[in-house]
Amino acid sequence: MDDTPARLRAAAMAIQLEPLRLPALQSLRLCEADDDAVRRASEAIGFELARPANRLTTGSPRTARLGPGEWLVFGGDPVAMAEALGSTSHQAHEVGAGQVGWRICGAKAADLINAGCSIDLHEAVFPAGTCVRTLMAKVGVLLSRPDVRPAFEIIVEASLEHYLAA
Repeated sequence: MDDTPARLRAAAMAIQLEPLRLPALQSLRLCEADDDAVRRASEAIGFELARPANRLTTGSPRTARLGPGEWLVFGGDPVAMAEALGSTSHQAHEVGAGQVGWRICGAKAADLINAGCSIDLHEAVFPAGTCVRTLMAKVGVLLSRPDVRPAFEIIVEASLEHYLAA
């Protein structure tokens, strides 16, 4: 007797998929990104910029370090950031209007993501507070594990949302 429908129902019950309510998303780039420059920039704008690459901060606004000298700021005002950074060589602009996101929760969330993404999501390798730009089903996404629950967040360009969802 084939128990495929029962296994599919059980797997579906182990995963919750919900849309993310994304705050304004700002791209911030600093020309100088050594530790001292990042510390000075954090002090100037009034919130912490994640220091190690591929890490999230937990404050408000939350930040994700995407690469050398590059952050995604969840919230915040690019004009206020530009004013606070003053003569510091930087670029700040809003990018959220073209992005959508999902939260995938549950015991089988990593299995679902790994069906289209080759990143090792084991907690020892991809712990809470980790983020990475990667491909999922050939679509560029920002994948993160914001906390210790078995939950992940995926942010993707809005124009590719339906392709990724299929």
